[in-house]
Amino acid sequence: MKRRNQNPSIRQIAAELEVSKSTVALALNTLEEDCPLASATRTKIREAAHKMGYRTNAIARTMRTGKFNAASLLVGNTHPFFLPAEMVNGMEEVLEQKKYRMQISWLNEDKLSRPNYIPDVLKERSSDGLLIHYPGDIPENIQQSIRRHQIPCVVANNKLESDCVYPDDYGAAFQATQTLLELGHRDIGYLHYYNNSHHYSERDRLKGYTDAMRQAGLKARDLFPEKTIPPLSSIHTRDQRFEMSTTLLQSQDRPTAILCYEIAEAAPLLAAALPLKVSIPGDLSLIAFGRINRNDTGRPLSTVRLRLQEVGQRAAAMLLRKIDAPDIPQKPEIVPLKLESPITVSPPL
Repeated sequence: MKRRNQNPSIRQIAAELEVSKSTVALALNTLEEDCPLASATRTKIREAAHKMGYRTNAIARTMRTGKFNAASLLVGNTHPFFLPAEMVNGMEEVLEQKKYRMQISWLNEDKLSRPNYIPDVLKERSSDGLLIHYPGDIPENIQQSIRRHQIPCVVANNKLESDCVYPDDYGAAFQATQTLLELGHRDIGYLHYYNNSHHYSERDRLKGYTDAMRQAGLKARDLFPEKTIPPLSSIHTRDQRFEMSTTLLQSQDRPTAILCYEIAEAAPLLAAALPLKVSIPGDLSLIAFGRINRNDTGRPLSTVRLRLQEVGQRAAAMLLRKIDAPDIPQKPEIVPLKLESPITVSPPL
C-alpha cells in the first residue's frame, strides 16, 4: 500500500480497501466495545488508515455530530501551585477512554472583580462540558454564565449541593481523631496556620476533629486560632512556621497528639523536634492530611491521603453523564479517605 503525504479522507481509505465509507467511519470513529464490525475488520481498516497517514478531522466531526468530544478544565490561579497532577491525570484517564480530550483554561483572578468579566472558555463554545477546580467559592459571575449558557458542569475538590466530587475531609478528621482517642490520648490539638481560602476542607477538617473530641467528652484545642500565617509560598513563611513549631513544642501545656490540617503544618514540627529532642511519636503523636505520604524533612509521617486521582476520575465520569443528561442534577460523590502508615502515632507516655 502506497503511503500518502497528505491526510487521506475516509472516502480515499474506503476506495483503497474496497469497502464502504460507512464501514471505514465505524472502524475509525467508534470505540472498540461499541463497534459492530468484526474485530479483524476493524483492526485491518485502522492499520491501513494509519499507514496512509490518516488523522481525524475534528472540525468535520463536530459539524457532523454537533459535539467537540472535548472537556474544558477551568482552574483558579489564586493558588496556582495547587493544581494536583494526580487529579488531572485521573480526569484525562476517564475522558480518553471515551475519546474525549481535555483543555485547561486559567481564571484571571485580577479580572474576576470586574462584573462583566467572563473567560473565553465560557463565551465561546469549544467543548461539550466543563470541569472546575477552584480553591474556594466560585465567583458569582462565573456561576451565572454557566447557568445562562446551560453548560454541563462538574466541580472537583469542592463541596456543593450537586454536580461535585470531593474527599471526605470531615469523616477522615473524625476517624483520625478517634484513632488517637482509642490509643489513650485525651489532650489532642488541631493545627492550621492559615484559613482564608474559603475551601470547604478548612471547615470540615476542624469540625470533624471538634465533633470527635466533644463526643468523647473532651475539650477541643485549636492550637493557632488566629490563622494569620500566609500560605506556604516563601522562605519567610517557612521560618514563621518553624518558629511557631519550636514554641509549641517547648510549651508546658503541649498536647500529647496533634492533628494537622496539612503536611505544611506537620513538617516544621518534625524538623523542630530534632534539636529539642522531642520524640515523635514517643512524646508527641502526629497526623496530617496530604496528597502523598512524603514531606520535606524526609522523616516518616502518618498521613491521611487525599486520593485526588480518584476525585478526578469520578468528576470526569460524572461530567460525561452530565453531557448526556444536562438537565439532571448529579448527586455529590464523596471519596472516602483513610489513615496510611500510622508510624508517628502511639499511646501517650
